[in-house]
Amino acid sequence: MTLAATGVDADDCLADLAASVRDGDAYASFSPAHPILAKLHRVQSGMRLVRVPWRFDVACCAVLQQRVTVREAWQQWRRIAYKYGDVADDLRAFPSAERIAQMESWRLEELGVDPKRTRAMIALARDARRRGIFGWLDVARVRKHMQAIHGIGPWTTEMTLGFGYGDPDALPLADLHLPHLVTWALAREPRGTDARMEELLEPCRGHRFRAVRLLLAAGITVPRTRRER
Repeated sequence: MTLAATGVDADDCLADLAASVRDGDAYASFSPAHPILAKLHRVQSGMRLVRVPWRFDVACCAVLQQRVTVREAWQQWRRIAYKYGDVADDLRAFPSAERIAQMESWRLEELGVDPKRTRAMIALARDARRRGIFGWLDVARVRKHMQAIHGIGPWTTEMTLGFGYGDPDALPLADLHLPHLVTWALAREPRGTDARMEELLEPCRGHRFRAVRLLLAAGITVPRTRRER
């Protein structure tokens, strides 16, 4: 595997990512009993969950996805990156925690981010700058600290730990669509709840985020109910 990076802190980013890949993601210990998950695990054998160097960016992405559609969140992400982000080799990077922490709230609000998400993102950035939370490697410590930040709840925390830290057991509860996907794929139930999702994923404890990633990557379509048509 060849890794390359440019820009500020490029060497540190490479070292962080290389260490995560070297440490592994407990892939070999995942042996799902459910036939759907077992099949997807074979078909998508190259999927790995790694700790990425840009963990603050992942956390901000999760904040932007609170209570809006993914499309809206990515549009807002793009506006922020283009207006306030750094440029490297014609690529736009999301602003650093230092830059977000110093922003007045109206600068994000004028780009479409509502006040509640704006406050959460700035609070996250200021905490990251003050404590260096995204430099911590202890997932349990990060989980506990993130949920103590105003505006950052379990869903945002678990999304950050799963996609940013490669935590194989992260489970984003209170998601609008994820319970339906899990219950349909694993039990052919088109509508699910967090409790039912947890029940179905319990045999995968230790690898619940891995199971979720496999289902998301499979492109499974959940049928709409008669009321939704």
